Amino acid sequence: VMFQPLDKEENKVLKDLNAREIVTLLPLAILVFVMGFFPGYFINKMDASCEHFLKTYHQQVAMYELQVEEGSPAKLASVMAESHLKSTLTD
Repeated sequence: VMFQPLDKEENKVLKDLNAREIVTLLPLAILVFVMGFFPGYFINKMDASCEHFLKTYHQQVAMYELQVEEGSPAKLASVMAESHLKSTLTD
């Protein structure tokens, strides 16, 4: 039925989309094109949260590696202080 000719006469009067569906889909279609043509605006909005996530992730990885390799609380504390200092200076 998708790409075949219609075999029933009563189906020839059916519309593909009614006005309510067009009104619903048109803003979404416009938004898709706006996001495609101007992606930087939307990506910049996410930048701060992505940076925070990556910073937290790298701190957790560093802590885990120290716990596995060294097991030394002093070494772990120095790395935590250093990463906190770096994050404070970059913010």
